[in-house]
Amino acid sequence: MKVLVVGYNVRGVVESLKNLNHEIYCVTYWKDLDVVDKTVKTIKIPWFQLEDIKTGIKRCLQELRKLKETEEIDFCLVTSGFDDFPFFWKEISKIFPLKGNGADSVRNVRNWRKFFSFLEERGINFPETEIVKGYDEVLNILNEMKPPLVLKAPFGSGGKGKKLILTEDDIPAVKGEVLVQKYVEGVDASASFLSNREEAFLVSINRQLIGEKWLNSPGDFTFCGNISPYKVKPETKKQIEVIVDALTNEFSLVGSNGIDFILKKGIPYLVEVNPRFQGSIGCIERAYEINLTQLHLQACNGELPKKKFKAKKFSGRGVVFSPRKGKVPNLKLYSFVKDLSPPNTEVKKGEPVCSVVDTHKNYLKVFQNLKRKAKRITEAI
Repeated sequence: MKVLVVGYNVRGVVESLKNLNHEIYCVTYWKDLDVVDKTVKTIKIPWFQLEDIKTGIKRCLQELRKLKETEEIDFCLVTSGFDDFPFFWKEISKIFPLKGNGADSVRNVRNWRKFFSFLEERGINFPETEIVKGYDEVLNILNEMKPPLVLKAPFGSGGKGKKLILTEDDIPAVKGEVLVQKYVEGVDASASFLSNREEAFLVSINRQLIGEKWLNSPGDFTFCGNISPYKVKPETKKQIEVIVDALTNEFSLVGSNGIDFILKKGIPYLVEVNPRFQGSIGCIERAYEINLTQLHLQACNGELPKKKFKAKKFSGRGVVFSPRKGKVPNLKLYSFVKDLSPPNTEVKKGEPVCSVVDTHKNYLKVFQNLKRKAKRITEAI
């Protein structure tokens, strides 16, 4: 079948689809070498570089309409980058058949007031949260709630738009509404689950790599990768299963979805829902030896797996950011690299260069190997 993939980073989904022998087209922010060589056509749209992100998204839709004129696409899958723009999901569904959540589900699950009110009603733990407007209101919350706090802008993904607030000097210029949360200290984690609008199937709990200095992370909350699975106590896993079931039923979620949470003393504190494929897809597929795009399509048709998956090993991915202004080395020389930026591409400090991956039967070994591999890439820039 002819499948279109749209998103900020599409490589994980493209690889998964390629294993199912589909013809793949994509519109993406990153035109990486290991995406181009697996697709019939790859269109690069740097929407986050534009002054107005919504203008960039409209350009993306223009390209999709042009593609429709020349190709008969069977269906479209959406990855990261559009969670805060439900109008995009509505418009894309007018162009191509969309397999996954529609605009209404995305809009509702990303609506702060609806989302946190629902969590409170159901007794689901989440960080102490306030929705405020303007600098003065943020300052008032800082004095009331006491630092450290996390400020989140209305738009952003992968940790962009989040800022740690310790003193009033950390408060940025604030336009419109922002989310202010009490910082919860614990393990950054996520869960991937399949939904059929009524019930959910927990696929994997994952360790999230957030703001890691050994990956040259440009920010405290920058997404830097995953290690799958992350083992938790049975009672914690049960709590997560109850949460994803409740979210699926309330927001009519379908296909592959994810949640981000902080694990504190075995208790998950829910941060947000990602109503689409997650960055952990490759790690999960390698660890469990499954195909998530195939399972996603089955879930969209109402079919969830009958038995729990058992991980065969641990698999990790670390996004390496540039520690300085420099040029990308020839990444094809490294067998452990994915998300390959073209060689000699100029990168600024803090820009992503590639991902390093590792798979091993020992969790700690995966962590250590990722660090070693990331160091090799960092030294080569």
